[in-house]
Amino acid sequence: MFTIVILGTLGCGEKQTSDTSVSTDSDTPTDSSTANDCLSLSEDECAASATCFSITGRPMPVNSDGQFCIDVDVESVFLECTQFESALTVEVYAAPPNTTDECWYLSGATMPSEWVECGGAVIECQ
Repeated sequence: MFTIVILGTLGCGEKQTSDTSVSTDSDTPTDSSTANDCLSLSEDECAASATCFSITGRPMPVNSDGQFCIDVDVESVFLECTQFESALTVEVYAAPPNTTDECWYLSGATMPSEWVECGGAVIECQ
């Protein structure tokens, strides 16, 4: 009986609450994109998203020696939209899965989903 009274007393105590609500300003754009949402976005939609980031890259041609090379005159193109943003400037060479005749130069350290590293020592095209 004594135990029941203690539990009853503890159960009737004043409830402690904390305010974890977030104020939303109607002038601030909201974006509730998830990782899967980012993957489905177009280039323009990705650029407009506050939570998704574009992955861009340059296709790498094969030179006369049969090696992939970087053509600095080729503009980067949109490859995929992702939830991940890299602050690193790291050169990555990647290709779509199951591809041996294609390699892309990426400068943002983030690869499109399911892509794999490709190439070895890469040189600038002559």
